Amino acid sequence: MIDASLKSRILDTTPGKYFYGRLVKKHTKYTLQIYESNTEEEFWCNRTLGEIHLFKAINRDWDYCLQETIASGEYTEAQFSIKKLSDDEFVIWVYDFENRILLEAQNELKKQQSLLEIFIDSIPDIIFYKDVNKTYITCNKALANLINKDKDYIIGKKDSEIDILVLQAHKYKEFDQKVIESKAGIAIEEKIFLPSGDARIMESLKVPFWSADNHLLGIIGICRDITEKRRAEEKIIHSEKRFKQVFDNISDAIMIIEEGKVIEVNDAYEQIYGESYKKLHEDIEMNYILDKVYKEDLAKIQPINYNEPFQAKGRILRGDGKERWINMKYEAMPDGCWILVVTDITSQVQKERELENLRNEFFANLSHEFKTPVNLIHSALQLLRVNFKRMQLDEKDYSKCFDICNQNISRLLKLISNLIDSTKIDSGYFKYNPQNYNVVSVIEDTALSVLAYCEQNHIEMIFDTEMEEKILYFDLELMERIILNLLSNAIKYSKGTQLFVTVKQGEDNVLIIVEDNGVGIPKDYLDNIFEKFSQVNNRFTKVGEGSGLGLYLVKSFINMHNGEIFVQSELGKGTRFIISLPDIQGPDEPIYSSLYSKMEFVERTKFEFSDLI
Repeated sequence: MIDASLKSRILDTTPGKYFYGRLVKKHTKYTLQIYESNTEEEFWCNRTLGEIHLFKAINRDWDYCLQETIASGEYTEAQFSIKKLSDDEFVIWVYDFENRILLEAQNELKKQQSLLEIFIDSIPDIIFYKDVNKTYITCNKALANLINKDKDYIIGKKDSEIDILVLQAHKYKEFDQKVIESKAGIAIEEKIFLPSGDARIMESLKVPFWSADNHLLGIIGICRDITEKRRAEEKIIHSEKRFKQVFDNISDAIMIIEEGKVIEVNDAYEQIYGESYKKLHEDIEMNYILDKVYKEDLAKIQPINYNEPFQAKGRILRGDGKERWINMKYEAMPDGCWILVVTDITSQVQKERELENLRNEFFANLSHEFKTPVNLIHSALQLLRVNFKRMQLDEKDYSKCFDICNQNISRLLKLISNLIDSTKIDSGYFKYNPQNYNVVSVIEDTALSVLAYCEQNHIEMIFDTEMEEKILYFDLELMERIILNLLSNAIKYSKGTQLFVTVKQGEDNVLIIVEDNGVGIPKDYLDNIFEKFSQVNNRFTKVGEGSGLGLYLVKSFINMHNGEIFVQSELGKGTRFIISLPDIQGPDEPIYSSLYSKMEFVERTKFEFSDLI
């Protein structure tokens, strides 16, 4: 047995200082009453920790330290360590400077390791380390989060032992083996299937980890989830393909120009210029495009400043020798490039020329239309002057001359009135004044007003209706002009024997039909007879009078009523015009009286029929 004196001497040889004491509870906190120590201080005996200078300097919450020691049996910090000997016996070891440095270094190392682990866990990329047996030694939270497991579940396992990685474990094993054999890093894309069924694409880099003495310790792997990146790339590729499809399907030739050279061109170039765009890439200078423009057209826009937007129209000679009209538009793009858009306007130019020819033809015809009645009026007046001079007037001749004058004056007024009305319609200033009228009586009265003209031309008019009265919302003056115009055309162009005017009730509309059994209209004219200045001339009739505005006005007036007009015709059998008006009424009471007196109505009919000779 070692006596107490020997024990004390043995303890005195230790480099640290020890303090033996018993647990004391003062108020609500614990402390130690010191009874023995290997220090040379004289004032520690029977004092508590808070009363000893050394422990005051250490400056710790001793109640907390003792509570931890009571619970676990030991408590250690850099400067001291407390051990529990029994329920109330404790010893405190206070380390000397060297030991304190060692402990502080150990604690600092632990702290650095902790910080390193926090840093690695904060990295969104997956980081792991496997030993030579492909067993996970450590990893960061990114891997644990990906497979929805804790890090402790992964560490110590191989890929084949981790649920989510089992199916792909053989691939990972082969990859790891390649890294070991190559003794160099290898990058690869891998696909991982998650528990949710979602597939993630991982970009992995694995490198061998060697010791200082060139001994293989394991494999370090870094994996990045590039799923969204790949999806974005696929969208970009898809968008580029779609853009390319749109780009190549645009009818305009589009050329992207950088530093005066064409770097991109679509398929429409070949259609407009009649040569392969590959030829363009052989001579990609901008001047190659402009050299194809006729010199006299290009001279109109010279000199060209390529640093400023410009637009020009001109002719080019295609590769096949054909001439085309084009419009060129040259503008800057946000990325510093320029874009040249070339539009084939050949058909537009042709239509403009056709329209100009039609306009010239119209005015030539209009001049004739004005000239004919004026000449007739002039001749009649000259005859009257001669007769007046001779004072040998015959009443019959006198009346006939005035009738010719009146008729041709009406023709002139009608022509002028139609021109003015068409201009008002085109500009949106034509007045439309609908009210409630009995459409049956209006159509019947209008038809009966032209019986004399029918008899003069040996035509029988037949009026038919399914109803005695039908109140509709329409403009009376326009309706009468519509019917008179159709009747005038039927008498003038028909050369038939009968003329039918019918009023019918539809489902939600009222039908007005004007039909003749005359020569008909050629099929080639049916699609454009309602166009402005359109006239129908055929070999069955010599009639070519008129300005070509009548049916244009008819259709325009019907459109104002939200109605429609259709034409059916067959050469040699006749023509049928069908008017469809909406079956609606206005808020006001019906009006049963005409706008005109009987005399006025007769004069109006004469006015509308003034070109019927």
